[in-house]
Amino acid sequence: MSNQDHPLRNYNFRIDIPNTGTSAHFVACSGFSVDIEAISYRPGGGNQVVYRLPGRVEYSDIIFYQGVTQARGLWDWFFKIASGIVTRENISVVLLSTQGSSDEVKWDLTAAWPRAWKGVKLSTLGNEAAIEQITFAFDELKRA
Repeated sequence: MSNQDHPLRNYNFRIDIPNTGTSAHFVACSGFSVDIEAISYRPGGGNQVVYRLPGRVEYSDIIFYQGVTQARGLWDWFFKIASGIVTRENISVVLLSTQGSSDEVKWDLTAAWPRAWKGVKLSTLGNEAAIEQITFAFDELKRA
């Protein structure tokens, strides 16, 4: 069995977001999903068979979870969009080797923009890292 046949681990990844000037510490990302609509049709002539053709492709939003820091890059980008100044970036999610020494798999999100932000849960009884969520919409997902 070659190394290409061994499953990679999900804990060692990097998220590259150019032009945000941020050093965000992402702890998780979720939502990778692609759905191809199935269009049903029945040909003329009384045929009882229903055929299905591929239709529109829809990509789900991806949610990044990051530790709250003093860096403002993603925050400022989100609120520029909220004020009507839309800028899109190509984002890469890179799955690293187990040792973290090399890039193994890369997914590119084309023309992404932050569409939702969910703040951190604060508690005087807690001692966990403060984690916020940023949801990104994008036009296309490619595996590089």
